[in-house]
Amino acid sequence: MISVPTSRLTKLGPEDDVEAYLEIFERTARGEGWPEEQWAHILGGSSLDPPSRRAAGFNTGTGQSAVLAYYGHSLAARAQRFHDWRFDPRGAVRSQIAQQGRLIRRWLTGDDGPSVLDRVLLDNTIRQLSPDAQRTLALNHPNTVDELIRQLENWQVAQQLSGADGERSHLDG
Repeated sequence: MISVPTSRLTKLGPEDDVEAYLEIFERTARGEGWPEEQWAHILGGSSLDPPSRRAAGFNTGTGQSAVLAYYGHSLAARAQRFHDWRFDPRGAVRSQIAQQGRLIRRWLTGDDGPSVLDRVLLDNTIRQLSPDAQRTLALNHPNTVDELIRQLENWQVAQQLSGADGERSHLDG
């Protein structure tokens, strides 16, 4: 039997912060004592419109990670939001610094992914690559340093085989 929420849940809107919404949902669910195996059903039925529910995988009960994936909240996306943050000299200082703190915490401690050091290493390495290499890695977001190394080695080999490596052509000729 599925529990009926006693707290009123508002729908997730297109301008809402998905991660903040899910944090509030989780606090509410724990406070209400809802069984975790029912969260996907409650969340899917209460907060997302039907097309978003289908796209997020709620028909299969995949839960919070599906919602985050659907809304583009990957490790790379969280890092990008942190790097895109800019201080507004006209805005309230305290709230801006708090917002930046939330962005960095979500990026560096947001899930069970790589260690903080590896997150920074992955992000900085990718930011230093050529646009072509960045596009290649964007297709298969590496979540570990080993994945990054393997993908970059494969990219280098592909560049060499296609003759796109200008230095190699110059050295051979």
